[in-house]
Amino acid sequence: MKKLHVWVVMVTAFLAGVSYGQGSLRSAGFAIGPKSIHNNWKPEAALMSGLDIYDKLVSRIQKIVCAKEGNKSVMIISEPSDSYRYILSRIANKAVEKECAKMNYYEIDQTKIDAGHQFVGQTDKYWLDNIIKPASRKPNVLFFKMDTLIGKGTSSNDETGVEADLASRLSSGEIRSIGFMDKYAYARYRTSKHAYVINSFAEIINLEDLTKAEVDKFTQHYLKINAPNYVLTEEKSDFLYKNLEYYQPNLREPQRTLGVLKLLIRNKGLNPLNEVTERVNVESPHPLVPGKTIEKIVRISGAKKLQLKFRNLDLNPKYDLLTIYDLDSNKALVRLTGKKGQLITKTFETSAVKIVLKSKKSEKTDKSPRNSFGFSIKEVIALKDSGFELSHEDLRRGVLEFIQVPEWFIERDYSVLGNLEKYLDAEVVGVTEAKRDLLKMSKVGYVAGRTDEKPIASALLVGPTGTGKSYIAKKMAEGLGMRLITIDMTAYKDAGTFNQFSKVMTDNLTIYPYAIYLFEEIDKANYEILDRLYFFMDEGIFYDRNQRPIFGRGAFLLFTSNAAQGVIIKNKDNPKLRQLVMDQLTKQFRPSFLNRFEAISLFTPFTDTEYENLAKIMLLKKAIKMQERLGWNLQVGPKVIQFLGKDGQSKIFGARPMERSVENVVSFAISEYILTHGYFGRDSSISITAVNASQRKFKIKVDGSSLNAGKTLEFTAPKGNNSGAVGIRHMTISKYIGNVLSEAREF
Repeated sequence: MKKLHVWVVMVTAFLAGVSYGQGSLRSAGFAIGPKSIHNNWKPEAALMSGLDIYDKLVSRIQKIVCAKEGNKSVMIISEPSDSYRYILSRIANKAVEKECAKMNYYEIDQTKIDAGHQFVGQTDKYWLDNIIKPASRKPNVLFFKMDTLIGKGTSSNDETGVEADLASRLSSGEIRSIGFMDKYAYARYRTSKHAYVINSFAEIINLEDLTKAEVDKFTQHYLKINAPNYVLTEEKSDFLYKNLEYYQPNLREPQRTLGVLKLLIRNKGLNPLNEVTERVNVESPHPLVPGKTIEKIVRISGAKKLQLKFRNLDLNPKYDLLTIYDLDSNKALVRLTGKKGQLITKTFETSAVKIVLKSKKSEKTDKSPRNSFGFSIKEVIALKDSGFELSHEDLRRGVLEFIQVPEWFIERDYSVLGNLEKYLDAEVVGVTEAKRDLLKMSKVGYVAGRTDEKPIASALLVGPTGTGKSYIAKKMAEGLGMRLITIDMTAYKDAGTFNQFSKVMTDNLTIYPYAIYLFEEIDKANYEILDRLYFFMDEGIFYDRNQRPIFGRGAFLLFTSNAAQGVIIKNKDNPKLRQLVMDQLTKQFRPSFLNRFEAISLFTPFTDTEYENLAKIMLLKKAIKMQERLGWNLQVGPKVIQFLGKDGQSKIFGARPMERSVENVVSFAISEYILTHGYFGRDSSISITAVNASQRKFKIKVDGSSLNAGKTLEFTAPKGNNSGAVGIRHMTISKYIGNVLSEAREF
């Protein structure tokens, strides 16, 4: 089997817990040594206390960092993951080398160093007072996240930060340090102007990938500590690893496996121990023979806890003493004497005990009779675990829940996709072509399943503003119960923004490999970002700034663009509209980029009927929200709906002016009523009807038990200066199209 990748992302610094000079290592980092350990590190420390996987590496590192002379620093290069925490826990708590027994360990909290960026020199001062002075030439090992440390404290304006000071102190042996850097960042830095920082470490260690056997060690030991009654066979563990490798390729081992186990334990709970009574025959001679020592063993296979049931315990407190020991540790658990009769001991956390009864001889001066009965045990109460074995279905469900997919995906209940068409028709007005395209791609991607490594689907939604491009993506995500990740591409239009975009994509694809990704206004993105997305759509892999591959086979990619909006508005009824749009798009994007989309869906301005349907949907949504939040029942007359269907129209601005028209009628009417007659309570019914719609005159009536209900009010709906036809009064369609085309040429 291939070795599984260990993802070690950071060079973290662990600093000692003793204050020196002006600062304190404790105030700069998190303790993780055997003397004290921060709460953040207790789970890793507990797990690694019983695992020797990294001990060869630990010994190698400690020989360097714990040396008396020379450069005392090591850099570890690895795949990105949280595994560095397990390595550091083992280093800090396992003194493989004798010289390391007195060392103190801390992780540097680099956010505290970041705080200095707002003032010139503040970072340098914090670095010197709280990190360097307390740690300099002391028995402290500092753990740093090197790729994020580089560049901090550049107050001298020479593009160097505190890493320059660290490099010199490492080379001189003044500071002991272990650094972590992921291999992709290392490949970039070793050829950059900051290569001298990497070269200042005494040794660079490339961390080998975990083997399957090593991942198994992590898995079984984790279960032993956190769920000892869970059973995971070798065949089931293979099934788990293969599923994780497919569904969550962007996390490394053991992080992803332990993440699934943690989720399963939380969901299924820890099965309680079963109480069983075991028959035994453990007893002393009756009566006791003075001067004898009697030893008996009670062992119950598979027991986690024991209680002994004495049928009779009768000892002379002056001469006899019975002691119960843990058989494994030989630790005394309880001492008993005297006449106790029938007795049940407290619960012992062991599967085997040793019973030792010592009976001294009588003193010559003691003339009292010796007739102690001794002891007799006929039953033992044993607490055994149920040995819960994880099934294939348990593991499959755990993996899918870990990547946060909806329940229908886990249960393979594809009726959700069958009902998606009705859901979109009820929620989204018009855009028949886009609905058809999204339904087709959902069925192919989620039901039939792709056999290539491409994302689930990729589509470009093109049309004027306000025609529902973003809205249909939102509703599709709601209908499928999928997470929607929205990324505004206008934030990445300038050169140099790729690194920021790369981090956003890497973080999201790592946490949410199966989600709907909506890239808003893709035409605004920088060409470097378009090139990377071009490859992502074609191969299902997004390469970040360090050329690290992030897999996205579970992502559903949607892109919106206002490109060609002028052409669409002007030619919305033209049978050659698609060709005209494609001609315009090829001026904005490369044909090879457009060819990567499985669908390019056109969004055209709404018809009169669609505008009226839009008004109905918006009124219905408003009524539902009023009922949920305020307890009001809203009814709107048909002539009011007809008025809104016309008043909210805009060939240029699409659906958004309709929202403002609805507010100008409904919300304005309610506010006028309250200001005139007073506030009305819950369970009130509100009706709005037309008096003279052409003159914008309407009437509101409120019925209910409230003192301020039972009245009517006529009002004139205000004209918005950015709604419906009013919003385009001073701009003709031809002039608007001219402006759009001019802007496109400039872009």
